[in-house]
Amino acid sequence: MMHKIIPNSLSFRLTAVAAVFSLAALALTGIILASLFKGYIERSFDARLEVYLTSLIASTEKGESDNLVVGDIVGEPRFNIPLSGWYWRISLKQKPAELIASSRSLFASNFNMSKLNLQSVGKDGLRRSYITGPDQEPLRVIERDIQLVQGGTIYSFVVAGNAMEMSSNVEEFTGILILALSMLGGGLVLATFLQVRLGLRPLFKIEKALAEIRSGHSRSLSGSYPKELQPLATELNALISSNEAIVERARHHVGNLAHALKTPLSVIANEAEGNTGKFPQLVSAQTKIMDEQVRLYLDRARMAASSQVLGVASDVAPAIAGILRTLSRIHIERDIDIEFEPSSNIRFKGEKHDFEELVGNVLDNAFKWTSSKVKISVTKTLKSETGLKMLRLVVDDDGPGLIGDMRLEALQRGRRLDETKPGSGLGLSIVTELVDIYGGEIKLGKSEFGGLQVEILLPRA
Repeated sequence: MMHKIIPNSLSFRLTAVAAVFSLAALALTGIILASLFKGYIERSFDARLEVYLTSLIASTEKGESDNLVVGDIVGEPRFNIPLSGWYWRISLKQKPAELIASSRSLFASNFNMSKLNLQSVGKDGLRRSYITGPDQEPLRVIERDIQLVQGGTIYSFVVAGNAMEMSSNVEEFTGILILALSMLGGGLVLATFLQVRLGLRPLFKIEKALAEIRSGHSRSLSGSYPKELQPLATELNALISSNEAIVERARHHVGNLAHALKTPLSVIANEAEGNTGKFPQLVSAQTKIMDEQVRLYLDRARMAASSQVLGVASDVAPAIAGILRTLSRIHIERDIDIEFEPSSNIRFKGEKHDFEELVGNVLDNAFKWTSSKVKISVTKTLKSETGLKMLRLVVDDDGPGLIGDMRLEALQRGRRLDETKPGSGLGLSIVTELVDIYGGEIKLGKSEFGGLQVEILLPRA
């Protein structure tokens, strides 16, 4: 049985909390790793530029007439390729705009050093910054002030490299990192989901077992459960057994009370009938009333007890079919047309005896008043207010029917609307009481054949 994860479920809460925490941790980890890698790439790039700067300074000499002689920088041929993104230049410190020498890659161009000149000098005597190159490319620049001769002119030595190399490396690493962390995050979420489902499976098993008990297919929780849930299963079984024992004792006491009262009432009634006069007649009448009241409240107690029993259910179709056979024999001379299509998969959640009494009273009333046709239908439905599983029993006849307030009066105990028909007037009122006890509904209306329609909703297993 597949259980959906809904927002107010335990599965959703556990999965959501674990997923949010895992994804947040992975996102923070990704940000930290990307930042660390960017710093590492930048430091590596700066170290490379420092090597070129050191090589530039080492290859520069003071020539005749204070001219500077610059040799080749070993290891980077792009300094000789025009606008390659790799440049060096030497200028007077006092006059930054006055260029003394530059790499061939500058190709009679220049780059703005104003931003670099605002940078503070680091502990290593270098200034570092990002500026825009002659081809509008981003450049990583380092600068150092050098005196080639003690007390002589101060020169500004600058080496710049294309910062796009760093960006491309960082972007490539970030893409791989995002892909890896996304796969890891998806795996963690999936693992969390499976872990929650596996961990809660015993609870789903208990839920299914309880549903089997309520539907009448089982009497107790069976099977083994994890150590943490085994006490719960044991207690639930004990509660079910205790409930059955209490109901059984209640039935036993009701039966004892019935026998205890019926015998004295029968003795009193017999003694009263054997005498003449007003007093014996009064005693006889009151005894009958007492007997009827005893029967009434004993039946109510029995029905209330049976409606609370867990796991009690009965098949609908066989019960209706049996009642129809009996009523057909009783009214065989009237040749009543009976329309009933039994459904084998509908079960009443309650005692079989109660359902037979309920249906028997409804069908007995329909057979008494019908002219020639009775139709019975049973379908599955849901209670609109609560969504509980219900069965709808509808009985139609083509008799005279009832109109207006007569439908309400017909449901009252002992109310007979026509004294010409045999009966005590208790049939539909007993049906009403049974329907109320089981939390159902009853409604009287007009049949499709013009007679009375009785529609009853009852709990379905």
